[in-house]
Amino acid sequence: HDGHLEALNLSHFEKVLSPKVAGAINLHRATRGQELDYFVCYSSVTSFLGNSTQANYAAANSFLDVFCHYRRNCGLSGQSINWGALNLGVLLNQINIQNILESKGIDILQVHEIYEYLKKSLILNNPQQ
Repeated sequence: HDGHLEALNLSHFEKVLSPKVAGAINLHRATRGQELDYFVCYSSVTSFLGNSTQANYAAANSFLDVFCHYRRNCGLSGQSINWGALNLGVLLNQINIQNILESKGIDILQVHEIYEYLKKSLILNNPQQ
């Protein structure tokens, strides 16, 4: 549920936060004691750029960013990739929406670019990128 902060209630936050928080924590617990090469979370640039109608989404992604830093501080693998607009899911070939985003200076990554950036991110292996 998107909306300005003052229009969001606790259930709006829980609905968006819970999947990302629970998913990351459950994977963390399930892989305890295993030496993982990678523990990658897909975050969003909204975690640090913000979006006036997506405070709950920004908070959920900020959790992923901080959680990967926490894992690194514990000596574990952890990477949070802050993706921008991807030509996948709801944006897939939605030219009208893509035109609006591009008019605001937001580039949309195509599938081949996503794979390339993912590969580079895994090689760089920074806790957040």
